[in-house]
Amino acid sequence: MSDEPDSPMEANETSDDADHGAQRNLPVTRRRRILRFIGANFLSRSVSEEPLPESNQLEVVVDDENEGGGVVDMEIIHSSEEDNEIEQENRLFEEYMQQADGPEERYNTELPDEHSYLGAMDAVRGLDYFECGKTYRIPIFEHHSFVFPGETLPMIWADTQFERNEYSNDGLTFGIVFLDPQFKQKIGVTCQVYERGVDAHGNITLKCRAHQRFILLKQPNGTYLIPTSSFNRRRFLADIRIQPEVQLPDPLNALTSNNLKKFLQNQHSSLRISHLTAMSTRWPKFVYDSYDIRRVMEKIHKFLVMMEIDAAPTDQVKLSFWLARNVPITEDQRYEIFITNSVTQRLLIIGKALDIVRCYFCCKRCNNRVASYDDLFAMSKQGQSLFCNPHGYVHETVTFTKIIENSSYVVDRPSTEFSWFPGYAWQILLCNGCHVHLGWKFMSTKKNLKPRKFYGLSGKSLTVESLKCSIVDEDEDVSQPETEDAAEVSHDADESN
Repeated sequence: MSDEPDSPMEANETSDDADHGAQRNLPVTRRRRILRFIGANFLSRSVSEEPLPESNQLEVVVDDENEGGGVVDMEIIHSSEEDNEIEQENRLFEEYMQQADGPEERYNTELPDEHSYLGAMDAVRGLDYFECGKTYRIPIFEHHSFVFPGETLPMIWADTQFERNEYSNDGLTFGIVFLDPQFKQKIGVTCQVYERGVDAHGNITLKCRAHQRFILLKQPNGTYLIPTSSFNRRRFLADIRIQPEVQLPDPLNALTSNNLKKFLQNQHSSLRISHLTAMSTRWPKFVYDSYDIRRVMEKIHKFLVMMEIDAAPTDQVKLSFWLARNVPITEDQRYEIFITNSVTQRLLIIGKALDIVRCYFCCKRCNNRVASYDDLFAMSKQGQSLFCNPHGYVHETVTFTKIIENSSYVVDRPSTEFSWFPGYAWQILLCNGCHVHLGWKFMSTKKNLKPRKFYGLSGKSLTVESLKCSIVDEDEDVSQPETEDAAEVSHDADESN
């Protein structure tokens, strides 16, 4: 998939075929029109397999005035027992549609994560984790967007970017750095190669796993990168410091006496105990509530249900980074999440993003609205993923069931070459406002594969427009029992006095 199309050509979009369930309820005239294409042989064969009584036999009448001008139209003539004949007609129609369409096939969402378009690859061994807070010197490569820990990063590199002696049975550890001038800190993530291969052009194909965040340390000469060879300007080393992952316990639970901790498993009892514990501290309850992630976890659960994802990480550290990729947020919010060491703080940032009632994905160049948050869905089991085109450019791909009408147009004919989603052909999608590359339209190459089409937009070409931000109504309902509990606690305290 190339980034820039050669010549824009507006293509008409094809409409989807009707679902099999809907075809059963088609009007009689539509069913007869489809029966026209079955042919007399199919009709006679189907009837002869299960012969009806002579009074219920179906007659075929030739219509000389059909619109096809040469196609014989068949009409079912009702006999005295009309109900039996209609039932027979419906049976023939359903039998034909089952033979024509076959059973519906749902797409295997595990296929995109295999990155089969990279070709055959061999597994490599080794996994290096660095100690937090320490300084290391590792190979560094620049990247145009964020890669979060836990993500799979597919890459295609020219052979000249590596020295041959670095190829052994062990996986290579290197760093991806995001050198955006607007960022105050030079940040990046360590990556470990776990599969590698060579494509038909001699380029090196890699599957890497992002692991640990780091910041770049400035050298005495004021630079961050150390060239390793004057012949290869893209090859650098750098000194990095690994960032920690801070997980703080709930402060009120930590202050709760041991004889009351056994009641913390019950939600109602836990709220009452939290109020009682807060009354014994110098801070009011709402201060502790501002750092409570229980509401955030409820919002996250609703988001996962909406996206129909059941493979999200359960560990809070990994979950915070996974959500940073899958929840629609701005680049500034992603930067804030990346540099934040506290897991609780990262989840609170994401919780505010989930309070958005409605948002749109717009063209970053002209602010043309392209897609709606309501149409966001996950084509991959792991959520939104990173994919690499044949030129080595990595795209953060966001998938939608549909896009806003007249917001974009496709160019060139559909192609299955280097398709990121096996079983789908792609077309380049351009913005209707500024004609910049937005992403791709994917269409099923199999008649029964669902979804029949979807859109994959490049995150580098999009920006998020939030129309309204407020706490969702469900969360206001959740907060109501806390008020009732507070009244009960106050009443109990008055009685004890």
